[in-house]
Amino acid sequence: MLSPTGLKPHSKSSFARNIPILIAAAVIALVCLAQPLPRFFPRFDMFQRLEWMTYDWRIRRAVSSASKVATNLAVVFIDDDSLKAINDNFQFSWPWPRQLHGRLIGELSAQGAKAIGFDILFRELHLPSPETAVTVGEQTFNSDDFFAWQLRKAGNVVLAAMEERLGSRWRVLLPADKFRTNSWRVGHITSDVDSDGVLRRAKAYYDDPVHGRIWHMGIVLAARALNVDLSKAVMLPDRILLQGEGGIHRTIPVDRSGYFYIDWCLAWNDRRILRDNFESILQKDIARDSGKTNIPPVWRNRIVVVGSLGSGNNISDIGSTPLSKQTYLVSKHWNVANSVITGQFVRRSAYLTELLLILLMGTISALLSWKLRAVLSSLSVILAMVLYAAVSVFLFIQYRYWLPIILPVGCASIMTHVCMVTYRVVGAAADKIGLLESRFTECCHRTVESGPDFARRRAAQGDDLFCGHSRVHPDDR
Repeated sequence: MLSPTGLKPHSKSSFARNIPILIAAAVIALVCLAQPLPRFFPRFDMFQRLEWMTYDWRIRRAVSSASKVATNLAVVFIDDDSLKAINDNFQFSWPWPRQLHGRLIGELSAQGAKAIGFDILFRELHLPSPETAVTVGEQTFNSDDFFAWQLRKAGNVVLAAMEERLGSRWRVLLPADKFRTNSWRVGHITSDVDSDGVLRRAKAYYDDPVHGRIWHMGIVLAARALNVDLSKAVMLPDRILLQGEGGIHRTIPVDRSGYFYIDWCLAWNDRRILRDNFESILQKDIARDSGKTNIPPVWRNRIVVVGSLGSGNNISDIGSTPLSKQTYLVSKHWNVANSVITGQFVRRSAYLTELLLILLMGTISALLSWKLRAVLSSLSVILAMVLYAAVSVFLFIQYRYWLPIILPVGCASIMTHVCMVTYRVVGAAADKIGLLESRFTECCHRTVESGPDFARRRAAQGDDLFCGHSRVHPDDR
């Protein structure tokens, strides 16, 4: 015969006491496993895309605050008005004869421009034509020869190159040899967008087996401004070290594939950049050829980018960036150049740091969820997440240091809290049910043991615990 004490619920086992720890550990481990998945499975980028959205938002917040901006950046736009003006005044349609670009170089050089970068491909030569020839003194040049002559004369022009992939093979699309050999440097203008179609990163350089290293145009222009010799750059797995005259040092943080994040602090129409359109510079060159000498040198010591803002199919260069879904991609060059000149780069936290942040936020959420009451624990977890997000935004705006938000906060904190609170609610309900079952069983056992007199006596005493809180009347036998 069982004693009443044998029916009392047993104390929780050590396994049951450790269930909350196991739940928190399992959730945090799953979030940690989600961290490296995009490296091995590129299509599994859901969390990465969400993180990119927080990065884009932080970029826009940083633009609205005070940012370091170089004072020597400039741009010459080729827009729809330029196309119309050149067509009306010179009867030239796009692509223009190269002598117009040569005259632009001549005027910018006459005003003392430090470097000139063309975001335009000059891959093929044009056929000579008397309509596009240029006479300088007693010598007549065809259009391409005049352009090449101005390239050599200026000695500071960077021409554009593009990357081309043929399956797994890569090659660089260079300017025509006549132009390449007379230019100062060649810089690549490739736009490598992320899987969501947004341009956030740039490749520091491409290595061509024939032509050697092709640096990003923005880096080349900045190197000219800082008098940095790119041939002496030091390549490390996670950064590139540049050294210039006067003890100038710049460190470009790169990933294992050689990409770095562009600090998009300058929109295409930012007023802090000196800008003008193509035909305006051309008019000054014509005035100079006519003998005018009082043209103000507004382009002196400027780093000038020449690019397109046109809307035609053969001139348009529009894409998505963190600043806008539709913007002119020529703006990537002065944003890259600005980073190198000012030394301000976006630095993403290391892989180990991100794992530690996941562990930290998951552990904080687990402790708060288990030690505090449900409502208070939820408020505390929300407060911890808000504080973390605020610190992340502050570090990015002030120092361009990128801490992840989605996995530590959106996954580790929230998922751990939800699982822990759910376990507490379900566990409390199970304990109540277990207690009721135990007392019900105890009452039933005593009834069987003592017979009808026992039941009648307990009912007369008003024992509400008898048989599930229901009174038993003496006549209800």
